[in-house]
Amino acid sequence: MTQRISFLRFILLLFCLSQLLIPKLAFAVPLHQDDAALETPFTVVIGDEVKFVDPPQTLYIYFAAVMRDKRCAINAECAKAGDALFQLFVGPENRQGTEIFTIGTAPDQRLIHYQDYEIELLDVDPAAPEPGENFILIEYHLTLVVRLAPKEILPIVMDNCRNFTPYDAAAILQEPVNGEAPVGNVLFGPLLDDDLAEELSGLCGYTNLAPASDTARDKGQTYVATALDHSHVVVADHLTADILYATNGTMQTDWFDLIALAGVVSAANPNDDGSTFDYLYTAFNAGDYASLMDLLYAQASASPSFTVVKAPLAPDDPHDEVLWLWQTLDNGYFSLLISRQDRDFDVVAALLGPEAEEKTVRGYAQVILAKLGETSGENNNATACGSLTVDDVARIVGEPVQVQAVANEQGEGCKYTPITDQLTIDKADFTGRFQTHGLLAGIVPPLAAQRLLSGIVEELSNTGHVTDGDALDAILNAIQSDDLTQALTLINQLTWDSTRWQVEMLPQVSIDAAFLSGESGNGWPQFFLLYSRPEGGLYYLTGVLQSEIEQVRADISAAAHLLTVPTPEFLPPSITPPATITPTTGSIGCTLFSPAIITAILGEPVREQPVLSEQGDGCKYIPQSDTTEIAPGDFTPGFDTHGALVGIMPKPAAQWLLSELVDTLEGNVDDLTDLRAAITEGKIADALQMLNSADVQSSQLQLAPVPEVSDDMVWIHSEEEGYLLSFFLRGQTDGSMLIIAVQLPPEGDAEAMYAAVVEALTVQVN
Repeated sequence: MTQRISFLRFILLLFCLSQLLIPKLAFAVPLHQDDAALETPFTVVIGDEVKFVDPPQTLYIYFAAVMRDKRCAINAECAKAGDALFQLFVGPENRQGTEIFTIGTAPDQRLIHYQDYEIELLDVDPAAPEPGENFILIEYHLTLVVRLAPKEILPIVMDNCRNFTPYDAAAILQEPVNGEAPVGNVLFGPLLDDDLAEELSGLCGYTNLAPASDTARDKGQTYVATALDHSHVVVADHLTADILYATNGTMQTDWFDLIALAGVVSAANPNDDGSTFDYLYTAFNAGDYASLMDLLYAQASASPSFTVVKAPLAPDDPHDEVLWLWQTLDNGYFSLLISRQDRDFDVVAALLGPEAEEKTVRGYAQVILAKLGETSGENNNATACGSLTVDDVARIVGEPVQVQAVANEQGEGCKYTPITDQLTIDKADFTGRFQTHGLLAGIVPPLAAQRLLSGIVEELSNTGHVTDGDALDAILNAIQSDDLTQALTLINQLTWDSTRWQVEMLPQVSIDAAFLSGESGNGWPQFFLLYSRPEGGLYYLTGVLQSEIEQVRADISAAAHLLTVPTPEFLPPSITPPATITPTTGSIGCTLFSPAIITAILGEPVREQPVLSEQGDGCKYIPQSDTTEIAPGDFTPGFDTHGALVGIMPKPAAQWLLSELVDTLEGNVDDLTDLRAAITEGKIADALQMLNSADVQSSQLQLAPVPEVSDDMVWIHSEEEGYLLSFFLRGQTDGSMLIIAVQLPPEGDAEAMYAAVVEALTVQVN
């Protein structure tokens, strides 16, 4: 540790010296000074200064220093290409507000931004150092180009995309999407004209969850022009070529969005003459809407990166024409499915990763295209449609089901009915009524929740015999005052003696979850499960079933739990939701291990508490002798004496935890670059495998693989304030992470604890 502190002091000393030298370097007389023009490449050596007099202001660039050159030497065999890094001073002519930048040869280092400009490194001479050559002695020639930076288009977050759900988006991207933050103004580039961006409203869609690994995207290829932090995006929207004028004389922006989309395709044609805007402007003014499809077909057919197909139309298809376009890019694909019906256009477009398959993307795009023109205005982004899969519900209902988003003033969610019913589900039917059997899942807003609970209390009172009138009054008062948590808690505590319904509490779902089970009017098993939402109202799950409720109780609890996951990952249908270890009863947290297993790990009887927060979903266990109350939101490995935490951390939380761990290991591991990259990209299993193979030299932490279980399970052990603290981490198939944290007293047996955890995991996995 002493050596690390000394090294940090050395870095700070160098930093202070560089700050003293910067003013002198910035105003030193340059070796060479030239005027240059925007968009024109130029070459500089150290000490050269270049001035640009183009508007919007006079700009100078000064090549100050070579920071490093770790590129692979000429004729050498290297595992990595390495990079070179250079220092530039950039500022206005009067030198007020000069800024220091580093620019380099790595893909994410080549582009820097200063005010309204972007500066790109095009080439470095020499291409690489000679073997053993000191970079300080090399005369470097940098070829740069300066351009006016594209105007930044900030994303606009929407509540939802009309007729386009996160589940639809995940099916296209084939990876989890950010369903909580759809973007309403997604634009694809290259744009015909940056000024045109001000006239565009953009398209509505969803991004993937993983942050972009390369923010300096190739603007010559198809890319996302909106300033998003994610690499992949899918949009679906209904546009019109109608020329409608607002009172201020401006035209409807859908018209321009169609031209901008055509510009993206035209940019890939090496023989494009740049007439796309004028051509379509003239055509639309003349009412020639088919010209858009003709231009898309012609430009894509002439591009080496595009394939284009005119989709055949069925006799009853209302569309005039449908085009499918697929573009191969350096880092993936761009897809576009577009249909025309007179002057109306439906569009499904996506920027995809390299793993995407054209056949799969096209198939799902066709499904989405079919519903874009619907004008019912319902919110198809209702809660539950992305949380529960048809497989989740089929296990409860007892046979394959169909699903429909439903919404009215009583709530919003999804209704599931057997496929054999062959009936269309009414999109406004947010009720527990079914032709035979089925399930409804969703949320109930506050006022409707009050009415729902009042009706349940009335039903229980009519079918039961309540002797505690004061308790019944307290329930009704809590409902009227909108204290739904208190109302549900009191409902669970009261003895109803109902001849039709059993009432019980389900703490594995929520501390106030009320579960009513009985028979429907036709004698089928029926249930209602309700618990309060922090935002107000209720989570609601109800169904009429074929089988006895006790047979599917665990699946009902698991489904109810899925409604409350704080950061839902909307998964494509071909990807099985988590996890490597599958829950069998109750919520995810308390079903990974039984209390008996935790008793063996801790060495004494325990009590459990489900815990849920943004950090994860799990269960905390503490000794029965410990009277400390565990908060339901306390997903942390903190204990007064000793205990255990078992659960699943979603990908963002797993990335945060592993980043913290890597920061702790700084200085104790030779090279953390690849490990940090894997964490940033969300490759949790890969990062854990790298940890297992790292040579960690730390007196504070002990890291070891757990080969008995998996090659991506890591055991981390330390002594914290006299206690023995162990973490077992393992990647999951959806990018989340299994965590088992165990705290033992100083006299605890760490080896016995390790053996008990491994045995439990081996049994669960195998």
